[in-house]
Amino acid sequence: MKNKETQSYPSYHKYVEYFKIGFKKSIEYKSYLIGTLTTPFFMGIFFYFIWQYIFEVKGAGDPNFLIGGFTFVEMIVYLVIGLLINTARASDISDRISQMIKSGDIAIMLCRPVNFVKSLLADSFGSRIINIVMFFFLLLGITKVAGIHYPPAGIFALFIVYGFLLIFFDIVINVMIGGLAFWLTEIWGVRSSIQQVLWILSGRALPLSLFPTWMIGFLKWTPFFYLEYTFASIYLGKLGFEEALRAMGIFMVWIVIMVILMRMLYTRGFSKLTSFGG
Repeated sequence: MKNKETQSYPSYHKYVEYFKIGFKKSIEYKSYLIGTLTTPFFMGIFFYFIWQYIFEVKGAGDPNFLIGGFTFVEMIVYLVIGLLINTARASDISDRISQMIKSGDIAIMLCRPVNFVKSLLADSFGSRIINIVMFFFLLLGITKVAGIHYPPAGIFALFIVYGFLLIFFDIVINVMIGGLAFWLTEIWGVRSSIQQVLWILSGRALPLSLFPTWMIGFLKWTPFFYLEYTFASIYLGKLGFEEALRAMGIFMVWIVIMVILMRMLYTRGFSKLTSFGG
């Protein structure tokens, strides 16, 4: 079954509409928006007391003492960045895709004059715009309260672009996880395992600079190194402009690779669906 796009209607315009639908859904439930703010707040308090104790024990009260290349204040901001960006993740999209495949509703989606995967990407991005905007404003406020200097304009511009790339990468990963439902009865186990791996190896739980040197060297050959750790390091000035630009270039290569793999996965999945009369 092929998913064709009509030529009479601008293709990009259809996906803008999906983007708008996603955006409208994101602002429909105000309680959800409040929840996305309260969770990072309480987790941030937890991290604050944990790391305050660690720095006091290790650094004997020295405000310039470093752990993994981060001062206490930088460590807290680093962890808050991970918590806030996590609110804009697209983990729910994999469940939606899985349900559509298992229920057979995907056949209806494929009859529409839009590309199924592109419509999912547009919808997911739209549903996270509010979270992304809140992330940047909250981060600016936290930086001011923490007394850390804002990054230079060039670095900050790179940081913003990198943030959107990070969200896009996350959406692609979750679209791929959802597509596994073509072969698996349930995907929750695979999704949970991947999320746990990402939690550790992306630097969301703690900076990758705390890992052994050999492991850091290995991670640089994977997309994990260029997720939260590199993202937060750019903002905190741990990377110069050229280093940040190089990291973003490598990350974009990984995004292209993942998009290709995603297309291959769905091409085979749709073929499997057709072969069974879907």
